[in-house]
Amino acid sequence: MIETNKEGLSNEEIWHLYMTLTRVEEAFRALKSDLGLRPLYHQLARRTCAHLFISVLAYHLYGAIAYELTTKTDTRRPLTILARLATHVRATVTLTDIERKVHHLRVSNTPDPDQRQIFGDYIFDTLTTTMRQLRLFVHAGHGARRPHPSRVWKVTEPDGL
Repeated sequence: MIETNKEGLSNEEIWHLYMTLTRVEEAFRALKSDLGLRPLYHQLARRTCAHLFISVLAYHLYGAIAYELTTKTDTRRPLTILARLATHVRATVTLTDIERKVHHLRVSNTPDPDQRQIFGDYIFDTLTTTMRQLRLFVHAGHGARRPHPSRVWKVTEPDGL
């Protein structure tokens, strides 16, 4: 049973508000635990800023995935999706050739069918949209200078999807 002091709300509206509260609480739990926004002990202010930026970016992706799940009527939670993707990994292989030149290769394992479906349905659309919004935000001059071209991220689909 759910009690409220708001009058004039239908049962559906009360349930929707309750579920919104549940989603907000889940997002804060994810932000503090899974996404790593914890007490910071960095020695430099720029590292603290970078840590917060990455955490907030991860939270934005978390929220975008949650939104995509609701628009596609998927009943899974964002943390379920993230846990399902946890076994998909990338590694950097460092090799030195005969001429002593160092090469770094980024290698991904092959996603299983469920991971392929998740990547196709949620991740790439969400990541592309997020990066587009970040570029627009930075280019609009919201407290940041225009990034050097080498620092503008390009989002592409990995091979094999």
